[in-house]
Amino acid sequence: MQYLLKRYKNPDIYLLVGTDCLNDLHNWKNPQVIFDHATVIAGKRRGYNENPAQFKHVFLPGFFPKLSSSRVRAHILSCGDIPDTVPPQIADTIRKHKLYGLSIHAWLKAHLKPNRYLHSCKVAEMAAALSDIYDVNVETAVRAGILHDAGKGFSGPELVEFCRTHNIRVPFFDDICRQEPSLLHSFVSAWLAKHEFDTKDKNVLNAIAEHTLGSLHMSELSKILFVADISSKDRKYKDAFLIRNLAMQDLDKALLYAANRKLLFTIDSQKWLCPLGIDLWNHLIKQEKL
Repeated sequence: MQYLLKRYKNPDIYLLVGTDCLNDLHNWKNPQVIFDHATVIAGKRRGYNENPAQFKHVFLPGFFPKLSSSRVRAHILSCGDIPDTVPPQIADTIRKHKLYGLSIHAWLKAHLKPNRYLHSCKVAEMAAALSDIYDVNVETAVRAGILHDAGKGFSGPELVEFCRTHNIRVPFFDDICRQEPSLLHSFVSAWLAKHEFDTKDKNVLNAIAEHTLGSLHMSELSKILFVADISSKDRKYKDAFLIRNLAMQDLDKALLYAANRKLLFTIDSQKWLCPLGIDLWNHLIKQEKL
């Protein structure tokens, strides 16, 4: 806006937005600058409140299709392809410059086994579905989902060395290194999300770090990722279906059930139980009884 005002003398400026964006425009930085110097034109989308705005604006006739840019970006980030709703010229530009997460998919395909890459896509897909139910930003949920296993391509010794080289702080690090170094992949994945893929959102980074063992202070996003990881559609064991269905109704109950399944699987496999997983279980049981 400031550029246009400096570049042109008394320009006629129009800002075209969808109804969802119109609802939030007053929360933008310095919105009064927009209201003072531009005409806001909104395209209606069915299902949105038509006129909550208290500033001057004009509605276009008819309705926009039931589509949003955030949904398109989330779709590309979750599965690595571009929906047909994107015009061909724009789709070509996205592919050419590997925008909206296509560079992430290229990296994951190069560093993960095919089944692990598919799992990452399915977790991102489920995270997107749960984000709608539990009021979490869909792009945030998808980003956490697609990157949650970025470190899975490393062997146990490589994970240990990576953590030491990059000074990654991990609770019970020495015990994990001796007993079950594969558990380090969640912390390495969070590091990669931040440093390799420029993820700045702490909620995303925490969710990735917590998706295997959990924590005592899990956000809604962390709960979503924890549950999606154990019950995504590529998981074939019988409890995955139960957890998925439960998650659609009650995220906390799904989290409790998922934590239970993880503990039992670890015990049945005669593997070491990390204290973080035990702490999570005890915490969830206390919360359940409140």
